[in-house]
This record gives sequence, structure tokens and C-alpha cells, in this order.
Amino acid sequence: MHANAHQTQHPLVMPEHVGSQLKRAMRLANEGDHAGALEGIASAAIADIQAAQQEFLGDIRGVGVFAEVTRLWLAQWIAARSETPSPRAPTDVVRLLYVVPNVSAGHAASMNLVRLVEWHTRQHERAGAHGAIRVEPTVLVCEEFTERTPPRAHLSFKSMPSRTAGADFIARLEKRCRVEILAADGTYLDAAEAGIAHARAARPDVAFFVGSPACAVQTAIAAARVAPVQACLNIGVPMLSPGIDAVIYNNRAKEARDEAFVRTHGAEVLGVTTSGGDASIGARLAPFPRGEMGLPDGVPVVASMSNVLVRRMLAGTFARDLAAFLRRNPDVWWLGIGFCDPAPFHKYLETVDGGADIRRRCVFAGGWQIPWGMLKSCNVLLNEYPEGGGNSVIETMGCGVPVVAMQAGPRHAECIGAELVGPDAIPTNDIDAYWRLAETWIRDPQAAAAAGARQRARALAELDYGVICDAYERIAVDLCRRRVWAASAAELATADT
Repeated sequence: MHANAHQTQHPLVMPEHVGSQLKRAMRLANEGDHAGALEGIASAAIADIQAAQQEFLGDIRGVGVFAEVTRLWLAQWIAARSETPSPRAPTDVVRLLYVVPNVSAGHAASMNLVRLVEWHTRQHERAGAHGAIRVEPTVLVCEEFTERTPPRAHLSFKSMPSRTAGADFIARLEKRCRVEILAADGTYLDAAEAGIAHARAARPDVAFFVGSPACAVQTAIAAARVAPVQACLNIGVPMLSPGIDAVIYNNRAKEARDEAFVRTHGAEVLGVTTSGGDASIGARLAPFPRGEMGLPDGVPVVASMSNVLVRRMLAGTFARDLAAFLRRNPDVWWLGIGFCDPAPFHKYLETVDGGADIRRRCVFAGGWQIPWGMLKSCNVLLNEYPEGGGNSVIETMGCGVPVVAMQAGPRHAECIGAELVGPDAIPTNDIDAYWRLAETWIRDPQAAAAAGARQRARALAELDYGVICDAYERIAVDLCRRRVWAASAAELATADT
């Protein structure tokens, strides 16, 4: 069967929250308001990704719709700014530009960016890696998701500038490479104009766009073409807009489903198992004292970890199922780790039979930059569903704490946890099996220890950020060799003759 055959068995239906935004954007495009059209496209994507759990963009055909309207509605603006980068002969350096929406503490993509940049710039410590080719990174921060001056009519965000929200990360990046942060002034197209100038000044061979259709500035910069080869480093919903030559998936299941469609858009499909996590640090840290987290000693503790934990718990049946699990197991406690407000979950428990006792055994520890010690104080991690985490799963596996994860659906966040834990994953939507496995592991320490050791070995061998950073670096070098230096050599040879 074709890789995405299941997606063509039903018509693609555009929901109202997407259609209304795109209708307005089309009107603005017809009026020649390219900035307004671009912002309308981004606002439609944001509504679908953040509020509707990718109802439309979870299907790669929906991503194709966004790519096509971007191509049509910004055609005049793109044509006026598009350039073909000059050919460059092969050398021992690959200039790699990372284009990112924002940098923020507690954001997995920001942490991964820092790790990637630090990995590239430690190249001299790995003599001979990749045939002695060095990767020299530059970072362009677009300030997509912070308040703009003046405020925009259809895209409104809190003031979260990267130099404030991600100060430590920015400092680490600036120690290693050149970092440009765009001003959050004017329209998103104004920002794109400045971004194009900064990007071209860096003269990259390869550009990695860490974004989605929700990223207005990145979409415009990619469309203008700032590097000979441009790839979307996919973090959930790929950016398949004009100028994207390759999509690098970090979820093998979604890669397989999307591949045929992405190729019809002229983009290459590449993949890494995940965007990486720190699996090795867990072995070096001691468990955090339970008493300091409000947990009693000597009881089974299950945990969940996410910076959007409560939203995910309440999006489906996870909160209800967790309450039922805790009711069946009155000695078990639950620990929630992450930057989130527990009030909506507490309010939900008011409607649940035995909710007061369940709330007593549910502890929210807040957000932590270094959560590994907290994880090691627990018996099992429950990866929430239908949407669950990725980095949190890797970090927990690295601690030797077994993770219960389920294939809850085809979208990235619905299946990434199961992809990571591998053979221990629960099949699609088998909720009873999910909770049976959790109960088995909290009641059978030997089975839990065996699962923890199995998952830890997998994490260290395949998912640790060192392994993943090396994989991304190899992709950058390979893209440059195949699509930049080879093409440049051919053009130079033609010019000489």
C-alpha cells in the first residue's frame, strides 16, 4: 500500500477556524496587502495547532493547502525578493544557518538548538569527523511569538522577547556562534525583510528552518531563498512552503505517512528518530528527596511531565482515566512536572467521585530546568494521551524509569512517545492495556527494573542528544555535498567552458 494511502480514503475537510482565517487572508491578498495575507495564513495555522490539536494540519494534505496559498498570495512579494545564491566550490566548511521562531527557557526546541550549536562548534574535539568537514553555525531568531510594536490586528502575543525568556540559552549560543535577533517591530513581512538581509550576509550553504506554517517570518524568509538548499527541521507540523527543499522528520511513523505527498511538492524527505534529549545525565544524578516535593516515602509514585501538562490531560480522557487509576490504587501518588497551572485539573477533580482524596495524592512540582532527579524519585512515567511528550520520554528513559506510552493517533504528538519507547509501546488506543501496564510496573519491581534497563539502553544507543546531533550534522553535510557543492561545481565548470 502507498505510504499515505490511508489519508486519501477520506476527503480533506477544512474546519471553520481555519477557513474563516484563510478567507480573510485571501481578501487581503487580492487587495495587495501581502503582510495581512501572510499574517492571516499564520493565524489560521496557530488556531489549528494550538487550539484544535492539528485538526486540519495533522493531515499532510492540509499542510499542502497552506503551502499553496502562500505560493499564490505572496507570489508578487516573493518574485521581487527571490535570489539564486552564487555557486561555491567545495571546501572543508559547511556554513549552516538555523532560522528559529523564538528562544525560550523550558522549550524543548530551544534546548535542542543550543545542543546542536554546541555540538557543531566542538568539531575540533572530534578530529576526522565527517571527512574533516566542519560545520559552522549561525542562528537567526525571528521573534515570531512575542508582542509586536505596534500590535498586529490578527496575531497577538504576550511580551516574551528571547533575550528575556531565553536569556541563558542566548548567552550560551552567543559564546559559540553569531546570533541575530530580529526586532519585533512593524509587520511580519518587515521582520522578514530584515531577516533576509541578515541571512544572506551569513552566506549559508544550508539553512535549517525550525518552524511550521504558524511561523510567518520564517515562511517569508524561506520563500525568498537565502541559502542554496533549505530544509524544514520539523517539530510537529512541517513547513512545506515555497523555498523548502527538504523536510527532516523526527518521527519515523509520521515520516512514512507523509513521504509520498511531500515528494509531490518537490521536497526531499529525510529523517532522524527524534530531535534528541539528554539521556545520559540521568545516570549521574541522585533521586530528589520525595519529602521536598510533598511526596511520602515508601509509596508507588507515577509521574507525567510537560510544560502544557494540564491542557494535554484535559484534551481527551487522560485526566478521567488517571483519576480512575488512582481510585483503584489508593496507595499510589501522582507527580506532575512542568510549567503549568494546575487549577483546571483541580476543578475537574471536584466533579469526580473521590476527587478530594485523589487531589490529595496529586502533587504538581512546577517547572524545573533539571528534572532528572525528580524523575528518578518516581516508579513510572505516564506519557499523557492523546498528545504526549518527546523529550520528557527520552529523559525519563535515560533515568532507567520505565515509560508507559501509547500510539494514540497519527499526529506527531499522538505517537512520538510510542515511537521512542519502541517495543514497550501500547498499540493504538488500547487504553485498558495502557493502565494495566502501569499497574504491572508499580506492583512488580523486577518487571519495572527490567523495563527501565531496556528503555535506558535504547535511549543511550539511539536517542541521546549526542547521537541525534551527529545525525543532524551528517544530514547538513550530505545536503551540502549533494545539492550545493555538486551543483556549484557543475555551474562553475559550465561557466569556464
